Formats: sequence, structure tokens, C-alpha cells
Amino acid sequence: MRIRRLRSHPIDEANKVPILQVAEMLGLGHPVQKGREWAVLCPLHDDHHPSCHLNAEKNVWFCHVCQEGGGTIRLVERAKGVTFREAVMAMVQWRRPQT
Repeated sequence: MRIRRLRSHPIDEANKVPILQVAEMLGLGHPVQKGREWAVLCPLHDDHHPSCHLNAEKNVWFCHVCQEGGGTIRLVERAKGVTFREAVMAMVQWRRPQT
């Protein structure tokens, strides 16, 4: 009997990318720890003080200035100005080891 290896769905792979890695890949500055969360510069407005909070446990973000937030895919969509599909594909590439 041959065992088939199940491939992960690209959305599942993208959702596994840690929010802190996403912030680093987007160039949002060095994360500053604020209690149980981290803060980085928000890519959605002219930010001089880190106002985009990242929750590494839940893998979500929220900007208190923009009043916008969501998951990692949404952050990539908004920061890079790309479609959902383009964001997912970029994140899958970040997850794969570079050879």
C-alpha cells in the first residue's frame, strides 16, 4: 500500500508565517515589546511612533491610529497593495527555505 503525502493548502501555509516574521519581511522596523504584544511602524499611514500592535500568540495585528487590523495575510495585502492571492503566494515563499 502506497501512502500519499497530503500537500498543505497555500492559505494554510501563509497563515503559519509568524506575525513578527511578516513585519520583518515588510520592513516595518524593529518590533518593540509592549506587554504581551509587540509594536511596529504602521505601513498604512505616516507613522513616527510604533502604533501597529502585533499579537504573536493570536498571529494578528491592529493599528490604533488607523483602527484597522486582521490576520497576517491582510497585513501583507494592505502593506504591499496586493491582492489576496498575491499576498498568500508571497507568504508561502517566505515560509519555504531558500536553496
